[in-house]
Amino acid sequence: MPGLPDFNPRGCQKGASASALYRSPARIRYPLKRVGARGENRWKRISWDEALDEIATQLVDTLSTRGGAGAYVENGNNSDFGPSWVAMVRFFRQLGIPVTENFASTGDLMTGSTTCSSRASRMRTS
Repeated sequence: MPGLPDFNPRGCQKGASASALYRSPARIRYPLKRVGARGENRWKRISWDEALDEIATQLVDTLSTRGGAGAYVENGNNSDFGPSWVAMVRFFRQLGIPVTENFASTGDLMTGSTTCSSRASRMRTS
């Protein structure tokens, strides 16, 4: 549409290298648990059920001792603006856990796409 900025190329070098990272043999594909001291880089593979049980246990312990202020959710700029993102935000906010504002992320995806989409919508209706 005339008057709207060109989205291509959009992103940064970090985003441009993402496809290589997805295919990297070094990519972590399974839950890992630290078995050594922090910084020793010693890990063992655990099942998804073990990982989720440990996370749930830690979350319940934290909420019972410190409330929502004892936890923090960093969503990054990886949201899809759909039901999965909304469900995650609602879940953690119901528990009183702060969720970061992903529209403040570095890069042009979040704010740029939202601003231009709403502008294009206004242009079509006027």
